[in-house]
Amino acid sequence: MTNSNEFANKKQSILSKTLGSKTRILLLLIGFWTIFILLSLFFCLDLWAIQQKSKSGNPDNKKAKDYKLKGLYSFYSNHNSVAIKYLKKSLLSTAEDKELCELVALAYLRQNDNQEAAFWFEKAKLWSMASFYRQISHPFEVLPGCESAQLAFMDSSYPFYPIVEVKMNNQSFLFLIDTGSSTTLVDMQLAHKLGINGKEHSQLVLSKGKQTKALLGTIESMSLGQWVIKNVPVLIVEELHRKSNGKECNFQGVLGMDFLSRFNLLLDYPARKVKFHRKNRHAAGLVPAGSRLVAKIPLLLSPQGLCLLQGKCNSKVIFFLFDTGSRDYPLEFYKESSKEFKFSEGSSGYLLDHLHFGSITIHKAKGIFTSVPFGISHPAEIPFCGIIGNSLFHRYKVLLDFDRMVMELFL
Repeated sequence: MTNSNEFANKKQSILSKTLGSKTRILLLLIGFWTIFILLSLFFCLDLWAIQQKSKSGNPDNKKAKDYKLKGLYSFYSNHNSVAIKYLKKSLLSTAEDKELCELVALAYLRQNDNQEAAFWFEKAKLWSMASFYRQISHPFEVLPGCESAQLAFMDSSYPFYPIVEVKMNNQSFLFLIDTGSSTTLVDMQLAHKLGINGKEHSQLVLSKGKQTKALLGTIESMSLGQWVIKNVPVLIVEELHRKSNGKECNFQGVLGMDFLSRFNLLLDYPARKVKFHRKNRHAAGLVPAGSRLVAKIPLLLSPQGLCLLQGKCNSKVIFFLFDTGSRDYPLEFYKESSKEFKFSEGSSGYLLDHLHFGSITIHKAKGIFTSVPFGISHPAEIPFCGIIGNSLFHRYKVLLDFDRMVMELFL
């Protein structure tokens, strides 16, 4: 009997232990599945949130893009302090962008703040530009005196070509006024004659998007009519003498947009002269008495400083680069524009039925197509259509007012 009871007790003990083990295993399984379900639910919710965020766009990235766009528009409008503010905000909201850093540097250059420009060129990894501009303390400094300076166009093989006489070291040299060049240039021969030692290499942007390497240097002093201008940054290139159709046009330098946009200027084609005027003054004083205003055309400056004129075709706003250094054709259309506008073929080019600049309408505007892409990035809202050569407006007195960012045409 005793053995029977002991056996029953052992059996009961084993059953209890087995039941306890199974219970613990069941509880562990329940706990595991509970944790798994909760983690899965949390992961799904997190994944849903990520998907929703990606659908709506990352707020920080969107904010950075908005700031960048505002900065670019301000930059194109020549509102440089506003451009700097928004471009810096864009940089704070996103990873460091070398292109944005370069834009900030260029905006500071427009304000003649070379030290800040050098700092931002370094951030853009443009070491040679940073080193060069750090050495120039007061660029484009016009010595006190006259409010304006006037120069006559020199004779050349090309009509309407604005070549003027510039004096340096008591010697006279010929310079082309070229709104299609981002930078002021001298050829190597002139640099040697003036003792300009090129130190750093840089890229030059030409009107048709071409780029060429050159040496950076500084003209210590140059005279334009009644003005003396100190510390003019220049790029030194191999040769500037250009031939076309058997003709040669000799000039030793180019006054580019980095120089021209610091003043207001009147290109008086009928009288064959140019007049420079200090900015922040009343530019209307440049225009001869009795002149009649016939058109007012908004203009922009690309990041590299090239002059862009606003036009219209089929009610669409378009932009043309105004290039006083383009002598062969009054108009050049980018091939891409043929997809959007209807051209007809003429005897020596292509014709666009109507092209509007301010209150002027050009009927059957004639030009050629060029396949050369414009080598400067720009917002899609600023569509480029082509290039305007200096002969298109040769009937007019052309006022470039960089204070009000407008071109005015007078008869």
